[in-house]
Amino acid sequence: MEKIIKSRFIQHSLFWLFFIIVLHGHFIGEFKLPKSLTSTLLFAICFGSYISLVYLNFAVFVPNFFYKKRYLLYFTGNIAITVLLGILTYCVAYPLTNAHHFNLKFLQWFLYNVFFSFFFIILSTFLYFIKELALINEETLKAQKEKISAELEALKAQINPHLLFNTLNNLYSLSLEKSDKVPSLILRLSDLMNYVLYECKSNFVPLANEIEFIKSYIALEKMRFEDSIDIRSTFDTYYGSYNIAPLLLLPLVDNAFKHSQTIGDKRKISILFKINEDSKMTFEVENTFDPGYSEKQEKTGIGIYNVMKRLEYLYPGKYDVKIIPKGDIFKVKLVLDLK
Repeated sequence: MEKIIKSRFIQHSLFWLFFIIVLHGHFIGEFKLPKSLTSTLLFAICFGSYISLVYLNFAVFVPNFFYKKRYLLYFTGNIAITVLLGILTYCVAYPLTNAHHFNLKFLQWFLYNVFFSFFFIILSTFLYFIKELALINEETLKAQKEKISAELEALKAQINPHLLFNTLNNLYSLSLEKSDKVPSLILRLSDLMNYVLYECKSNFVPLANEIEFIKSYIALEKMRFEDSIDIRSTFDTYYGSYNIAPLLLLPLVDNAFKHSQTIGDKRKISILFKINEDSKMTFEVENTFDPGYSEKQEKTGIGIYNVMKRLEYLYPGKYDVKIIPKGDIFKVKLVLDLK
């Protein structure tokens, strides 16, 4: 059905059918013609001249003259063709009217044709530019979508090496210490990279998969920091059938681990995930930090900037991000409408 509606042939046919229905009654009434085969033939001749004008205007006069600002040629050409078609129409119609003794004056017939000829010229010119504007708008939107898609892929691609780089640095440090955790860390990293490389190719992934990925990342960091960090995480167990942009939440978690500071005897990180009845997801990440370090945490790296840019492209008007440095706690709260 959509293809039929968008078919140019169907659109043009409906356009002309509308004017045939409207003008046929007007034609019969205007010249007081009986409803006969001759009257229909006269109308067909008259209407044929309008159709010729419209497609001549579409194909020649607008694109070659008006569109290129050759207005004198456009107007003189249309006037000349209008007059010529009017005379030809009259020459064909006159014998028919005489044959049936219709009182159809030349001037009345000619002016009738000229009026509707100019009406269809103006209408077809207007429709041509509407079509051109629609094409330009479509091409602009397509270019914007391609640009946004490319930027999103670039933002998503930033995370892959970032995650790998951070974890490899950690592995390097632990290998120097000849830690027994290295094999387990490599296995965890393998699982994470499998998700990043193979499951995140689409624009959206199941929310349940994304949350499990976040949990695995937290487990990896717990393994690395051991007792030097206090991580408290609360995750709703209900994910519904919601989807989410892949790796959207990871930079917030990674940012917390990267910038958390030891307050007292430990670093502290708190993570909260929940979905309310309105399908709005809340994701909060808190970490201890040095208040003099807050500006650097907000602006360095790819973390929060990456998340904000992707939200802007993928969820316009459907998200709210609050960055709340308070005392020695740095908090990022994301509320996202998943509908």
